[in-house]
Amino acid sequence: MVIAIIGAGLSGLVTAQRLMQAGHTVTVFEKSKGMGGRMSTRYAKGDRSSKFDHGTPFLSSQGPQFQAFINDLEASGLVKKWTNKFLYEDADTITEVSAVPSGADLYVASEGMNSIGKYLSRPIDVRNGVRVGGITHFGKKANKKKAWILNLDDQQVFEADAVIVALPATQAYGVIQTAQDETSIRRIIREIDEISYDPSLSFMFNFGKQEIPEWSALKLIDPNVSLIINESSKRDFSGDFTVVVHSTPELALKHQSNDRDLALHEVLKVLVRELGSYASNPQWHDIHFWRYARARKTINSPFFECDDPDLPLAVIGDYFMGNDLEASYNSASALSDNWIQKYSI
Repeated sequence: MVIAIIGAGLSGLVTAQRLMQAGHTVTVFEKSKGMGGRMSTRYAKGDRSSKFDHGTPFLSSQGPQFQAFINDLEASGLVKKWTNKFLYEDADTITEVSAVPSGADLYVASEGMNSIGKYLSRPIDVRNGVRVGGITHFGKKANKKKAWILNLDDQQVFEADAVIVALPATQAYGVIQTAQDETSIRRIIREIDEISYDPSLSFMFNFGKQEIPEWSALKLIDPNVSLIINESSKRDFSGDFTVVVHSTPELALKHQSNDRDLALHEVLKVLVRELGSYASNPQWHDIHFWRYARARKTINSPFFECDDPDLPLAVIGDYFMGNDLEASYNSASALSDNWIQKYSI
């Protein structure tokens, strides 16, 4: 079966791998240049040794399935154990707390979080820089065509027997609604239309040859900053001191449409307070806006698929039974198991 997957985040890549291993022909379409979604890494201009995981900063697991995936990445040399403790600042008090509620270890990628997406995509036909504008269902009326046509933004089309949408709910809605004449698709549209997201701003800083703090991350009770990640603590070399600051949703909402320098000013004030006066003048900085950082509402199902067997379409992602990478992985695994059994070759 020829399967088209829209989105090369973790759920899209994991599903593609599994369905390919089961004998299906899979093509993944990704509008951006990279793979991995929020498993993203940016480099300081002219210095690829300074890496900034400006999306998802680490991996952690609550269940055995995702932990097994992390263990496989560790065995392949892609990730390593980092910490299980953060510093937590509330008013004038700083304490050491578990990094995640379960107390589990956190893992980081020494070469950057984007190395995981690159690794997962190696055997897959991923078409980067291609946006899917809509989908058309032909079904039994297809004649020589396959059941689905993907309408690409370069005026080209792609024929597939089945479609999997692995996008944030808002973007998935935009794609799926183009085929909403089908009753079972309208049911999916109604469900995912209720999903909304908190945005986030990620601030990346290189402070040069400063003393590197002993803490791995600092969690704050602050109107503008929620988490400061000591990027230098992830790497095995003694280079410049680098951090990534993750904003609160409130700061991101306030500055999503205006000059980001205003948000930068607010964040630098926090860094001066936490690090010292040198933080007011970073050697390099960059800012990234994540529109779909975290789902506010989740769906109590591992995935959605059309009830009609002649309409093979499914939706997966991190908003199914959670709102993080583990939920994304579990969603992909559940759909893969279902389709491997349903569409056995």
